[in-house]
Amino acid sequence: MLAKLFDDIGIASFIHSTVLTLAFTLLVYFVSGPSSVSIGLIHYTWSLPGYWAAILATPLILFSSLWFNFIINSIPLFKRDYQLCFVLAILLIPVLITQGSLDLILLLPLIVLFLSRQLALGENPAIAYLLFDSGTLIGLMLFFEPLSWVFLLVLWLGLVNYGHFGLKQILIPVLGLLAIWFVVCSVLYWTAGISEVVSALGALVNLPQANLPVWSENLWRISPLVILLIPSFLELLGAYGKVKVLQSKSFGFLMIMFIAILVAGAVFYNPAGLWIWMAFPTAVLVVNLINALKRRWLKELAYLLLLSYLLLFLI
Repeated sequence: MLAKLFDDIGIASFIHSTVLTLAFTLLVYFVSGPSSVSIGLIHYTWSLPGYWAAILATPLILFSSLWFNFIINSIPLFKRDYQLCFVLAILLIPVLITQGSLDLILLLPLIVLFLSRQLALGENPAIAYLLFDSGTLIGLMLFFEPLSWVFLLVLWLGLVNYGHFGLKQILIPVLGLLAIWFVVCSVLYWTAGISEVVSALGALVNLPQANLPVWSENLWRISPLVILLIPSFLELLGAYGKVKVLQSKSFGFLMIMFIAILVAGAVFYNPAGLWIWMAFPTAVLVVNLINALKRRWLKELAYLLLLSYLLLFLI
């Protein structure tokens, strides 16, 4: 049933994706949403009532999922157009449950904009402004999450994937990052003094400590997703050499992002940040598999595993 609802990118599938994304997000909030949430910016934190999780997270998850869906289908990345909005939303919604902070939810539009810049590197010869924009976006993401440094690594590895790797290309995003932080530090200096500047810069390197035993305790929650990812990777490997150059480079970049964030999440234990960032390449992997499956019951089984993954976070 679900597979048939999203089998194209027409008006009907757009409505189905929008309605179901809204319904599932609000349902999860009312069933297991946090009683209170916080928003952190650099080293400042504000506490808010729990209903803000629904007020802010619901439109941001919907908007970011629809936007990413448009980007992926405009490449085009799949064999046939496919609505991936609902799949991405299912992967993002658990953050609403597990995270008492809205920081990572607020990052969603910045992540999608960053990905749009990176995926454009394969077809746009004028890459300087794309790299500068990407560096600026990483600087903005660092306001909310210090672990966003990993996106600089993703960007540099992506340059290798697209064949643009060089000293100039390495430095341009760093300049973009420094530019936005120069503006922030200047404002802080003139409004609050040098102590606030030092505190802000200190927040940039305040990375979470590794806590590997917690990983093993939570692996059972993602077991349905792991089962789904195994054939997804196999399908991608089988199709990698058969697609166009732009498609292969786009797939390559998303897999670089997946692996880099997985490694960063293992070293600096941060489950919410890990899953919200990995949700984007994971959604592409899963939808690519669903798109390739020929039997309807196998497509429905893939959606059943996705819903089981969400259900385990409600337990």
